Amino acid sequence: MSEEELEEAEDVLAEVAAKVAHLRKQKRVWYERMKRAVARGITDLAELDCVEREEAEAARQAALAPNSAVAGLS
Repeated sequence: MSEEELEEAEDVLAEVAAKVAHLRKQKRVWYERMKRAVARGITDLAELDCVEREEAEAARQAALAPNSAVAGLS
């Protein structure tokens, strides 16, 4: 096997390893989403998407106004 063939094989291996890592990450994300859905009694992905959007918006609003809760303490 020539050096060029070896380098090409290593490149292919790196590409495949990157794809596997990406798929594993996707699997973990989907698993966590499904755990949250089951915990909430949600059986529809559209409903889960809606709930997650609402939660993200609530978190964004809370992050924009962190001093509003503390302002009453001064």
